[in-house]
Amino acid sequence: MRSTLTKALAVPAACLALWGTAGPAQADAEPTADETTVAVNIEDGSVTPEAAADGPVMLRSAGCPGDGYSGSANSRCTSLTSGALFHSKYHPNANNGAIRTWYKKTGGSAITVKLGYNKGGTTHYGAAVRQTSGTTKSKTWTTSYDGICSSTVGIMSVSGQGTFQTPSAHC
Repeated sequence: MRSTLTKALAVPAACLALWGTAGPAQADAEPTADETTVAVNIEDGSVTPEAAADGPVMLRSAGCPGDGYSGSANSRCTSLTSGALFHSKYHPNANNGAIRTWYKKTGGSAITVKLGYNKGGTTHYGAAVRQTSGTTKSKTWTTSYDGICSSTVGIMSVSGQGTFQTPSAHC
């Protein structure tokens, strides 16, 4: 039997859809009125509500609000038939910026997907990966600290289906 290492964190409820993009959460702190306690699997980064009796945290269309803003101007998303495409820019530390695109697949058959972003007319893609329903695939690019200040668009190319994108993310 393999044990899973988890840590309970108090996370602002609005940031659950943006896990990893909203900055550090306070470990071992009591949640405030606008926070939810979650369990984080440190091995795979998955996030689940700590209190199973409360049920899972549900957001519209795989976590993408209808307006395409998933937290702030630097975090955007697009709802799709079988999930949601997310794109965010953030500072993981005091020296770097990061650009992240991810797809949360909630239904449909398996696909082959390349995640990417477009900045200034140039598109950058990660490697093609196979994705099945109920999984999230992600690609993060490290950039200079100020490198995230230009507008970017999250891109997803699906083999045999075409290319999908998020609205433009800004600083």
